[in-house]
Amino acid sequence: MKKTKIAFWALIIGFFALIILQNKPFFLDKQDFRIDLFFWNYNTPTVSIAILFAAFFVAGLLIAYFFSLSGRFKSNRTIKTLNATLDAQRAELDAMKKQVEGLRPAATDPVVDPVAGSGSASES
Repeated sequence: MKKTKIAFWALIIGFFALIILQNKPFFLDKQDFRIDLFFWNYNTPTVSIAILFAAFFVAGLLIAYFFSLSGRFKSNRTIKTLNATLDAQRAELDAMKKQVEGLRPAATDPVVDPVAGSGSASES
């Protein structure tokens, strides 16, 4: 499974490298962007498109990370609660096992046959 995962990620990275290498002139091209609002105009400095792709990719990763953060906190809290319940139930189970062991007759006591009277059936 580990080798399969490594091969899968190698294929994905190779695919992205192939796309970038085949489109190298596009990614190395520089461009500026203009924001034109009615009350404000702004021109960005000239930036390579590859840097823009990388910046938006990192921004997407950060947004996905922060959106999943609350779910991970909830999951961790649920896991802690379930582990505490599991520990309490294990302790209760161990106490019950000890109680059952205390109620069992000792192995050295002779087996009493209610039909034959005292002693075991093998004594006759």
